[in-house]
Amino acid sequence: VRSKDPTPTQKVTIQPQDIQEVLEYQTQLLDISEYDLQKIILEAQEKANARAVHEFLCQDIMSKDVIRLDEQDDIHQALDKFKRVNLMSLPVVNAAHELVGTLALYEIVEWFKRAADPRASWEHFVKQIMNRQVVTVQPTQPIQDLVPYFVERSFNYIPVIENQKLVGIISRADMIAALQQQLNHQE
Repeated sequence: VRSKDPTPTQKVTIQPQDIQEVLEYQTQLLDISEYDLQKIILEAQEKANARAVHEFLCQDIMSKDVIRLDEQDDIHQALDKFKRVNLMSLPVVNAAHELVGTLALYEIVEWFKRAADPRASWEHFVKQIMNRQVVTVQPTQPIQDLVPYFVERSFNYIPVIENQKLVGIISRADMIAALQQQLNHQE
């Protein structure tokens, strides 16, 4: 399931608003020639490049439409969400939308293995089996801070939080697209 956000590559290439901004500065009425269109596209590309040159911040590349679990979700409900999303782990929030943990699919699998054990019979909710140790970043942090997590520690995504609230996530694909854009710009 794709989120409503632009794809990782779209985030770092020309966006409709880049073209709108360029058009707002066009003084003459546009009866558009190929030359004018090229000029507009090149100026819009310059705006997109300018985004790439400033060191990207987490808020520039994060997805805001985050698929999440609620800590009060029943473990079976959580499994249903996993079946729909093709992800190996999901962030977990509380009623105030604050990030309180993450839950990996393998933790649900382990729970099913334990479920027959009478000692595990009290575990019914996501909050009882989730991992509370979560690496997070702020929206205004430079994306360079994330490289060690994606490279050395093989993270698939990092939650972005502001005032404890989950405001986005950055996936490994988002990170690769942004770094690719920076490389292209340097060439």
